[in-house]
Amino acid sequence: MKKIFMTLVSLFFMCGLYAQEPVEWTFFTKKLNDGSYEIHLAASIDKGWFICSQYSSKNGPSPTEIEISGSDNVRLYGKFDEVGAVQKRKSAEHNARLQVFEGQVEFVQKASLRDQQKGSAQGTISFVASDGAHTLPVKTVRFSVLLN
Repeated sequence: MKKIFMTLVSLFFMCGLYAQEPVEWTFFTKKLNDGSYEIHLAASIDKGWFICSQYSSKNGPSPTEIEISGSDNVRLYGKFDEVGAVQKRKSAEHNARLQVFEGQVEFVQKASLRDQQKGSAQGTISFVASDGAHTLPVKTVRFSVLLN
């Protein structure tokens, strides 16, 4: 009976851990000038949690990965820049050096419209959240932003 109780308590704890959503995303654009924009993917990260940089070691928790495409009217420039205070850590669990963000980070990419009409960009951002002791499974979030 005691083993069954301990198993149930462990399962309840694990379900609670995986039900957590320590990262909240917002997606928006900023108009720079006529036809030129910035696409922002902004993460608000709960205290005690972090997500990895796009450039973090693949030996540790998965680096953040962004896939994006634009409509025929949207031209994307380069890769997403990371705007936030990157911290370097050593992961004893994964024996790797990590580049992580706590609190908040924005991933920013420049885009333009080929003509002065409207356009949109859509994609996914895949990331893992960790508190150092526990790493949640990879989560993929879809986004879509309008450039007008």
